[in-house]
Amino acid sequence: MVPDVLMPDPTGHTLLATPNCTTAICALPLLLLHRAFGIEAVHVTTLQAISGTDLPGMHAYQAHDNVVSTLPGEARALETEMAHIFNDAFPVTCMATRVPVWRGHTITLMVKLREQPDANAVPRTLRTHRQISLANAQNILPVWQPECTDNEVLCTVEGIEACQNGWVKMSLRGDNLQAATTGLMVALVRSLV
Repeated sequence: MVPDVLMPDPTGHTLLATPNCTTAICALPLLLLHRAFGIEAVHVTTLQAISGTDLPGMHAYQAHDNVVSTLPGEARALETEMAHIFNDAFPVTCMATRVPVWRGHTITLMVKLREQPDANAVPRTLRTHRQISLANAQNILPVWQPECTDNEVLCTVEGIEACQNGWVKMSLRGDNLQAATTGLMVALVRSLV
């Protein structure tokens, strides 16, 4: 199933797929980059708020010294959902970690592009979508503000850097308690149809 698209079930029920919050935050930027340059591979490292652990009442002290997530399949959820969304067009690997903050996920992406873009092409491509914000001196602090105060902002991208051999690295931020839960996937699906 494509996330947020209602699909019939053989038993007559209606199914609604919703993605992992980290999938939601990085799917749209990856879609834009894949369309513009082609993606050959992606490696993801997540720093996820403890509010995304699905453990009611979890306190920050319980996350202390438990940085690498022990939740079964947490990193695998992003890998399998991305494979499904992009029809296995490129491999995705992920390392999921938790940090003792309540809301907001930070994601670092290493993206291997098929075509070598010039220095300004990646930011220019990401700016084409109104729901992606690129951090600048005016909106970088406080770091949570773009994602939490503007319902149109699904993720903020910063630190875009071209590396050797076609790799590009960047950081993404998203609010796992708001738009990242479903909003980004609605935008992604709308852009696909």
